[in-house]
This record gives sequence, C-alpha cells and structure tokens, in this order.
Amino acid sequence: MSIFEYFVLSLALGIELMTIMRACAEKANIRLTRGLAVSFFAAIVYALFLYFGNIIGNLLRFEGGDGLYDNINSMIYLGMMIVIGVKMLLPVYRKGQQRAAYDISRWGTVLALIVASGINVLLIGIGLGFLVSASDEGLKGPICLAIVVFLISYWAIMLGRQKKAIRERRWLLIAVLLLLVSAIFRVVEL
Repeated sequence: MSIFEYFVLSLALGIELMTIMRACAEKANIRLTRGLAVSFFAAIVYALFLYFGNIIGNLLRFEGGDGLYDNINSMIYLGMMIVIGVKMLLPVYRKGQQRAAYDISRWGTVLALIVASGINVLLIGIGLGFLVSASDEGLKGPICLAIVVFLISYWAIMLGRQKKAIRERRWLLIAVLLLLVSAIFRVVEL
C-alpha cells in the first residue's frame, strides 16, 4: 500500500477519535500539557494496535499457489471495512442519545477509553493483514497513523477545552466515506 492510502485510512480513524476526545475534553477541563500526553499516548496505542492487528491478519490470511486466494483475502478486507464503517456510524444516528463523555483527567479512564476506541484500529489492522505483509510494510501504516492521530487528537482536545461545537454526524460520515473509499480502491487495485 502507498503512503497516501495509509494517510486516508489514518485520517478516517483520527476523525473518529476526534469526536470522542472533543466531548471528553469539554467535560473535563485539562491543561494543554496533559492534552499533549493524552494525545501522545493515544497515538502510541493506536500504532501498536494497527501493527499487532496486521500481524494477526497475516497469520489468518489464506495462502495458496499462484494467487488463488487473493480474491477471498480482498473480500474479507472489504467486508471488515464495511462492518467497521457501520459500527462507527451507529452511536451517532441513534435518536435521543448523545455521545458519552468521560473524565480524561484520570489516567485509568484515558487508558480504558483509548483501548476501547482502538478496537476499530485493531480490526482494521487484521483486515490489512489479509492484504499486506507485516514484514514488508510493517511500519509505514503505524507511523502514519501515529502522526495523524496525535495531531487530530490534540486539536480535538483544544476544541473541547474552548467548548467549540462540531457536527459529529458530518465528521463521522466523512470518516466512514474515507474508510470505504480507501477499502474499495485497495480491492479494485488488486
């Protein structure tokens, strides 16, 4: 995969984290230096989840002679991206519910929040493992994801501290579209 494809995928995951972190930073007034630490921690955990997901996907990948299973592997990847896209949109489009905001001034809550929101990253890493080898492209994706997640997460914390409203539905719809476009592009390219 190219760096641009990893960037689009990272942008989609970063936008999802942005909607979570903005609501949490609005509830818990934290200092910007702590926001830097939270964003850095989120970037590291997301990068590790993507890397380990890629390794797990490599172990589960169908392999056969002469590319016999390439179509099956690409359809598994596309299916996982569709499931994750629907999973990302479900909480926002429920009637009468607002996104939960957690107190990110405590490190235990930050760890639990980042691990819980990182499940999508792990699943995407597993899906990527069906297409790309972890030994060949192992660090391109996690490094790109770490940079994008750090920047977007810190921006979201600054927006939350200033009580700036964002349109979550619109942002999450953009994230899902980026996710699905990158998945379809990857499958069609194969």
